[in-house]
Amino acid sequence: MIAIAALLVSISVFIFIPTRAEPRLLRLVDKPNKRRAQITPRQFAFAATVLVAIACVIIFGVFPGAPLAVIGVVLVPRLTTRLESGEARRYRQQLERQFPGSLDVLISILESGAPPAEALRAVGQALGPPIGTEFDRVARALGLGASTDQAWA
Repeated sequence: MIAIAALLVSISVFIFIPTRAEPRLLRLVDKPNKRRAQITPRQFAFAATVLVAIACVIIFGVFPGAPLAVIGVVLVPRLTTRLESGEARRYRQQLERQFPGSLDVLISILESGAPPAEALRAVGQALGPPIGTEFDRVARALGLGASTDQAWA
């Protein structure tokens, strides 16, 4: 039982360690938030689910803990997707407000014949933060030779 708990804890810790596909390219592209490694919501939900299941079994024992762990496995991912910090919520709301207008500008620049990286850079400079910062980061990554998937990630 302890071995299973240790295995599950080690798996959840492994998920919290971010992977870097292209470390040299990522060093060249500025990131606004360099305070700590970003944990995806999916990683957070998985780790929280595993920890709740382990805690239920350890605290309540096998018989009452196992059904509680199953309930936790169902409920915790749904609850963790609703968690959002105030700063993240304000940033997301600003992005949502600027996004429709930025797409209109981006489409008009692309229709005029500009390459995607230059169009993104122009929109980024014209609109300013936060959408401008995001578009500028993608344009720099594309300019450095990143694939579109890597640039938008």
